[in-house]
Amino acid sequence: MTGPAGAPADGGYGDLHCHLVPGVDDGAPTTADALHSVRRMVGAGVRRIVATPHLPASLARDRTRFEEFLDVVEERGSGLRDQLAREHRELDFRLGAELRLDTSEPDASDARTRLGGTSFVLVEWAGFRVPEAPRVLLGAIARQGFRPVIAHPERYAGVDPGLDSVRAWKDAGALLQGTYGSLVGQYGSRARTLLRRMLEEGLLDYLSSDFHGRPHYALHIASASDKLRRFGGSRQLELLGKENPARLFADQPPLPVPPLPVESPLLGLAGDPGGPIVPSAGADRLQRGGRRPVQARTESTKNLSNEDVRRRIGGGGRPPRPTAFAARTDSRTDYHMNLSNRTIATPA
Repeated sequence: MTGPAGAPADGGYGDLHCHLVPGVDDGAPTTADALHSVRRMVGAGVRRIVATPHLPASLARDRTRFEEFLDVVEERGSGLRDQLAREHRELDFRLGAELRLDTSEPDASDARTRLGGTSFVLVEWAGFRVPEAPRVLLGAIARQGFRPVIAHPERYAGVDPGLDSVRAWKDAGALLQGTYGSLVGQYGSRARTLLRRMLEEGLLDYLSSDFHGRPHYALHIASASDKLRRFGGSRQLELLGKENPARLFADQPPLPVPPLPVESPLLGLAGDPGGPIVPSAGADRLQRGGRRPVQARTESTKNLSNEDVRRRIGGGGRPPRPTAFAARTDSRTDYHMNLSNRTIATPA
């Protein structure tokens, strides 16, 4: 589950947040799509990957479904890792999860819910907005002896422009993972501006792609890295994209990241020789899969047939519409999981 013990020697990028396990969420639908996506990531210089399928923490209330989902993720992820080991010997590929904190008592005791079997847990706020009591949720993870890493903090509704809420998360012991695409406007001007301010204050600990593993989706690692370097952020990039991810793979805390100089005309602002960045219409929707349910191709599992999966989670037939509780990414995307050929709406 944890992949090779030794780290690659070339100091490449480490991506702690991407959706590559075939057919289990709104990421790569098939093994072929996942392999193609990893080739693109390796081509961009990535040498460490943790594949992180969406996992609502509330699913643990039903231990049968919880175990079934994690078993399917491990089987398909392990099969993908075996193929990657033959094709990319330089790559350290591991499995984890993106744990949505949709319950006040999230449980990260199962190593499969953590990043590559380490003590780090990638978490996201439910509903894609800042919760009323973030310290309670973060404390629940910390009391279990694990370290929460908040995914894409620049993209949540409710983050104040002055970043007081973000500093409070850091004070509570959380680490922060920004998104490469936000640097180049993939998620709009608000996310771009908030990420810039986090860089200027040295609040981020990691950068990752949140890549959803489809051939027609944009991968922004190279373009975002180039932009950060152009504005004096070479050291920040090395720490956020390479050194700190490598330390996480070794289960070590991140190094402090120095603030980016405030005067840097970052991200397409005044002085950017490339001009302002304007995200193309629907670019974010394409990357995240829009509102359409993912139609994953059926892949059998070793210990659980498709019929067993359908029966245990509530029958077959047409995949259900996501429930009212399903979290929306950036108010645009319905989260759901896929088990075999069954789309699973987020449980209430």
